[in-house]
Amino acid sequence: HRDLMVYTNGKEFDYKTFLDMHQDIYETPIQYEIDYNDETFVEDGEKVAGIVYITTSRPDEEPKEIEVIVIVQYKENKIYRVWELTWPDWSKLPAFKE
Repeated sequence: HRDLMVYTNGKEFDYKTFLDMHQDIYETPIQYEIDYNDETFVEDGEKVAGIVYITTSRPDEEPKEIEVIVIVQYKENKIYRVWELTWPDWSKLPAFKE
């Protein structure tokens, strides 16, 4: 949704900032593997919440698993709001600081 807002570990991103940030990251050699814990997912109207595990890896580095507790709200059938808490804090990992 064009009015997307993402709230992650005390940071806020609007649609453009979120898009630009991810386009920059995707230009690097970082790779992602995503696992969903289906047993944790709940849905209520236009909100979905659950736990996701994202493993990031880059050449010559050990993969790093990030646990994500996420709530997603939809509006007009598009992702409108995302609230997430990650451990470790993804923004403090070297792969996202460079």
